[in-house]
Amino acid sequence: MKETALLFPCCRGLSLSADPAISQNPSWHVLHDIDKRDSYIIGGCVEDIWLAVSTLVELYPWLSGHIGYSGISFGGGVGAMAIAYDPRIDRGHLALPSFGDQPLRLRLPSVGSAEGVQEY
Repeated sequence: MKETALLFPCCRGLSLSADPAISQNPSWHVLHDIDKRDSYIIGGCVEDIWLAVSTLVELYPWLSGHIGYSGISFGGGVGAMAIAYDPRIDRGHLALPSFGDQPLRLRLPSVGSAEGVQEY
């Protein structure tokens, strides 16, 4: 679409933002510092989304307030938190967000990050 920017942010510990101190395995990545409120990896990943939005707005200032976000699974979970606290993101499509009905999520048979949280 003309005059559209598409951004694929990298969250810390994953893909191009890999770090040997942080597992890329979903079962372990989601647990990184889960017991430390101020340094839990998911909070940092939300900050990474905000940094991506800041970069986008720096390059294209007229987009602020007209930014959409789309995320599934992990991307849905961090997107739910990023959208809630960033007025520059004015719409979102989230599928299978990581932080839905947690009591139910802990009881359902799961794999990946959900299984890691259940075992924790």
